[in-house]
Amino acid sequence: MRVQSLFSISGVILAGGAGSRLGLGPKAMVQLAGKPLIGHVIERLRPQTPSLAINVRMSADWTNGLGLNIITDTVADAGPLAGVAAALDWGKFHNAHAVLTCPVDSPFIPPDLCARLAAALTDEVDIAVATSMGQRHHLAALWRVSLIDRLASHLKHGASPVRRFQDQCRVGTVEWITKSVDPFFNINSADDLTMAARFCSSTGSNRSIAL
Repeated sequence: MRVQSLFSISGVILAGGAGSRLGLGPKAMVQLAGKPLIGHVIERLRPQTPSLAINVRMSADWTNGLGLNIITDTVADAGPLAGVAAALDWGKFHNAHAVLTCPVDSPFIPPDLCARLAAALTDEVDIAVATSMGQRHHLAALWRVSLIDRLASHLKHGASPVRRFQDQCRVGTVEWITKSVDPFFNINSADDLTMAARFCSSTGSNRSIAL
């Protein structure tokens, strides 16, 4: 079985969340251990893919100065899948065969995310998805760019959970064993942010978590 080449993969950070439950402005700019969440994710993903971009719902001032391509949703009010659709369009433009997506609220993403998902993206798989602690992380995934038309057709019916679209595709999963913290821990509340800060403080640096 042919394994997807790392050199034909583009990476996109999904940063369209408003962060309303945190009440601290755009979620991407929420501070954790002295830098914004987007900074943590960029630091972890930049070494893993030849190209990296940030997806947002619409243009925003906070994206200025990040040094990465900013891509906006092309489908309105379609939730996270709109970000995936924009990511696939961007990947196709850059002649990628697959696109790695990661949500901006997951600051502890493992350094082998792309490599392990790429190994799972065989000819029999459309989407390789990360799992941990028995949970599938639908947006920490590697998507074939060839899914563009199928996803566009799916979105014509309106917003839907990411898992609903993935259930229509051939999905392979890759399990990460949790050590000090789940590497796919995501921040959705003030309590989550406090816990993440505690993780960073206990290790001295988020870089040493879950490696």
